[in-house]
Amino acid sequence: MQRWPRAAANALLIVSVAVNVPPLLQHPVVSMEKELAQPWPEVSADVAMRAPVFARRQDGGTWRVVPHLVTSRNALNTPLLTLPRAFAAEPEWRVWGRGFFPTEAERGYGRVYDAGLADQVLRAQQLRDLALADRLARKLLTLAPDGFADALMMETFRLGQREQDAVSYLTGLPLERRSHPAINVVLALWERDRGSESTARAFLQSSGQAFPDSPVQTALTSPLSAWPSDFATMTEDVALQIPSAK
Repeated sequence: MQRWPRAAANALLIVSVAVNVPPLLQHPVVSMEKELAQPWPEVSADVAMRAPVFARRQDGGTWRVVPHLVTSRNALNTPLLTLPRAFAAEPEWRVWGRGFFPTEAERGYGRVYDAGLADQVLRAQQLRDLALADRLARKLLTLAPDGFADALMMETFRLGQREQDAVSYLTGLPLERRSHPAINVVLALWERDRGSESTARAFLQSSGQAFPDSPVQTALTSPLSAWPSDFATMTEDVALQIPSAK
């Protein structure tokens, strides 16, 4: 863009801002809820199996998916057009402009960069690139300090067998962050590594309800030797998995 004429660069910036205005003025959840209430469209088994588990279902012998997976293929269904139409048809004043003044829950839900950074920490841990995992986990703690970020830091210590660092870190946490269920999953894995079965199961049991669609549920009744090797695999949401193409 630095090589573009100033008018062209300014035009692109104006358009880029404009296409993001509708979701800020008309909260997209309203339209999403209305769409989900519509009948789910029928699709082939191949299409259905490329959707996440939560987004598909089978009625008898018919596969159906959430409407968005079909309607999003039509360019006319872009939020740039559908959100103004939805507001014109049924003004929702209670959510007008809510994107500018989110609630605490919405603010947490919209932490896209933080979530992406957390995913990168988990990926680095799975690859056992612990220097990268340490650096990214500390960056996450600087930007968004909470119990989950603490768990990622603890997992980095566990994978690196840095027990003294983990003890010092954990004892320095405030109680409200120390009580995050993700930390107990890491502690369960740590006790598993030590061969302390009863303590490992106790830690995992205390966090089971926080990870309903994850291998945590299977691990609760499995031998320790069958547990996943790391926090990322133990807590992955299987409902979000999409089968790999054959």
